[in-house]
Amino acid sequence: MRLGLIIIPQHLGPSEGFEERLMTSLSEVNLKVETMDKRLGVMEKSQVVLKRRAKRMKAMEKRLDGAEYCRDI
Repeated sequence: MRLGLIIIPQHLGPSEGFEERLMTSLSEVNLKVETMDKRLGVMEKSQVVLKRRAKRMKAMEKRLDGAEYCRDI
């Protein structure tokens, strides 16, 4: 079993190196969350558009059914 050495730069204390790595990780997570938020926004917008289209299609089908009913009489 090989043990690795942790090398801490001279200008950074143990907690400063940890804080730096933590801040780097948090900034990466923040970027991923922002990206996911943008994607979710696009998906929500698409959902609204699809709901509108479905509503229009339903109204058109009613009109067509009404026109066919009148023509059959």
